[in-house]
Amino acid sequence: MRFITKLMLVAFLAGLHSQLFANDLIVAENGAGGAYSSITDALAASVDGDRIFITPKSGGAAYAEDLNLDKSIQLLSNKEGEFFTIQGEITVTPEIARKITIIGMRNLQGSITSTVASPEGEPCEVNIMNCDFKLGNILFDVDYFKMTIASNLIKGKVIIRNGKIIGNSISNKENGISVTVNSDLNISNDTILVVANKINNSYLTVGSTYNYGIYIKTTSHFFMISNNFVKYEYGSYYAWPTTYYYGYGIFVENAKNASNGKNTILNNTLYREETANIGGNLWGIYVSSIPADASVDIVNNLIVANASMPINEGIISYSNTGIVASNYNFFSNVTTAFKDAVDDGTNKIDSNTLVDNEGKLAANSDAIDGGNPDSVYYDIDLTRANVGVYGGSFTLDNFFPITGAARVYFVQAPRRVIIGNTIKIKAEAFDR
Repeated sequence: MRFITKLMLVAFLAGLHSQLFANDLIVAENGAGGAYSSITDALAASVDGDRIFITPKSGGAAYAEDLNLDKSIQLLSNKEGEFFTIQGEITVTPEIARKITIIGMRNLQGSITSTVASPEGEPCEVNIMNCDFKLGNILFDVDYFKMTIASNLIKGKVIIRNGKIIGNSISNKENGISVTVNSDLNISNDTILVVANKINNSYLTVGSTYNYGIYIKTTSHFFMISNNFVKYEYGSYYAWPTTYYYGYGIFVENAKNASNGKNTILNNTLYREETANIGGNLWGIYVSSIPADASVDIVNNLIVANASMPINEGIISYSNTGIVASNYNFFSNVTTAFKDAVDDGTNKIDSNTLVDNEGKLAANSDAIDGGNPDSVYYDIDLTRANVGVYGGSFTLDNFFPITGAARVYFVQAPRRVIIGNTIKIKAEAFDR
């Protein structure tokens, strides 16, 4: 244990290693102390590699500015553990190997986006950490970006093509899809991570839309969807003269056609929150169009509703030529657990499980210690895995609450260690 702790400490320190920056620029209200009075002015004076420290205004007032980030830059709060507040749209202008980091920002109204693909080559890297989007989206549906979106509060939606979405609270009222991952021209054997997010997609939406908690449509990378707590309801789709209502917890449409990597849907909890019994179709995990050389493992997921408003179908397999395997998934108040998907006999279609508003299991739940017994799925207390978001190494407890302080937001380590062998642990962290 001591050895592992030391390795983690080394990894943490490595993640926070100091760099040589050209300049540190300060922004303060009214330009106090000779600082820049606006973020725009500081950006104009900056060069690649600079850090801009933004002093929060008194009373939490906002810097009302639209920003264009067109160089490698860091935007950081000048007060540890306190947000700087802006109100405005942020646009990223990409370039090969450009690196942009924003930590500790609160945006009262505005999104961060890029509508232009980065040039072919090393991706443009954008890191958004410990930020609070009161009404705004994170939209990077363009090629040759690599995103890290970690430990944020987001009242909006997220769209990426490559990277990580880890430990965020995402509450989407704007339209029917909370998290979208599309294909990228930058094809690689990397794995896109959508891990340990709280996603509230339970709002009834109006217009031509479906409700998806997580939507994966990538053929360029492998994917891992793990330990996400998705609350969802119907969307509405109008086709005169009839209105159709659909909702999906996780929808996977296509995958990278390769067998040298894994696609995993693991330890998620999909919970139908009772909003309105308006009729229609509500599905748990829908997997379609998986090509012949690809595979998807669906393991230790909990699909749950209350008896008064059940989920129509739990796991649906449609038009797949690759392997879609389902084991140790639990279903509570789901009318049809499997639709054109294979139940290998390990799944529990009549679980007694109920969850609270945070996805916690009731004390008598059969999902406790009910997951796959293989040690690679063990809980962090080294007992058999629980089913759902509090099971396995990426239990939601490791990522919440979001504190606003410096933190290690993700640790990757072997799930099984052979005595005498070297182990590799990677920790990712942020400060400020």
